[in-house]
Amino acid sequence: MLDNAIKYAKLKRKLLPYFKMCELEAATTGVPILRAMVLENEDDSIAQLIYDQFYLGSNLLVAPVLTPQTTKREVYLPAGEWFLFGQKEKKYLGKQSYLLVCPVDEMLIFVKGNNIIPTIKEDNYHFEQLDTVSLELNLYGTLPAQYDLKFKLNEKLIIITYQNKKFDVSSNHNYLVK
Repeated sequence: MLDNAIKYAKLKRKLLPYFKMCELEAATTGVPILRAMVLENEDDSIAQLIYDQFYLGSNLLVAPVLTPQTTKREVYLPAGEWFLFGQKEKKYLGKQSYLLVCPVDEMLIFVKGNNIIPTIKEDNYHFEQLDTVSLELNLYGTLPAQYDLKFKLNEKLIIITYQNKKFDVSSNHNYLVK
């Protein structure tokens, strides 16, 4: 149980830039960070009925295993392309359900296609040293011609813009983006 808690604490730390991106969106739009399926899929009658999956921001869909001794989990994916977090090579098509192997100590996290999930490189992160963090931009699918990421670390705004197949980072921090 402790190992599992440590694993998910590390995942939360790794996803800190994404959480910060969601916080900025929530502060400016009023849309909550944790969202029911229906909030992101108003016109999807199946998504309206699902109570055991949720969005984390608009780009991550979380489907936790809630039953002890379970090794499989049915997941409904709304319209679009989806990828398991950390597995960019296998694409899942939306508007259908999948029965996936998933032990009770795991969590299925899907990334909405054609997005970037910013993460902190695990071996380069200390709470005391947020000014010198290595960021990784994890691309899932194909980006549109222009794409912007905005988030705050230490109350300083970081803007990452993708345009003409190039990334541009604006910040007064010493971030290294890969």
